[in-house]
Amino acid sequence: MKRLVSLILLSAFMLLAFAGCGNTDSEKSDNDTTITTVTKSTVPATVKTAKSVYSSSVKEIDFTLTNNSDDEIRYGLNYSLDIKDEDKWNDYGKIVGETPSYEDILMLLDKGESSDEYFDVSSRYGTLQSGEYRLVVTLYGKNDDLSTDYTDTTKIYAPFEVK
Repeated sequence: MKRLVSLILLSAFMLLAFAGCGNTDSEKSDNDTTITTVTKSTVPATVKTAKSVYSSSVKEIDFTLTNNSDDEIRYGLNYSLDIKDEDKWNDYGKIVGETPSYEDILMLLDKGESSDEYFDVSSRYGTLQSGEYRLVVTLYGKNDDLSTDYTDTTKIYAPFEVK
């Protein structure tokens, strides 16, 4: 009987121990703001567009990136757009202009700070078709504290509509 009780207790302990081992890198919603954590840390950042509705002739999307953490974060200037098609998000991908190369440029956002940014959508995509979109901003995290390799990336999103 003692062996059975010990086995049940050990099994229960193992289930509880492994239940917390899951890793969710982001929380995505269709609200104005999406909260995503940078890989390998608990650094939350949010992005929000200045408007929730734009016309198809929009030139720039103004947005605010906020670092809600106690650490600095790095983000790239390689913004892009996704479009919603039948409840599925896809890369807009209809690039008409030149895509600037921002691969070597990372911006730093100090803890608790916000940065007002803009994305020149007209020179990259031309005229946007009507639909639901989301701005995509990439955050870069280091593999460890001593690394200068920023290969850990996390995308955060800010939905908006074009009419």
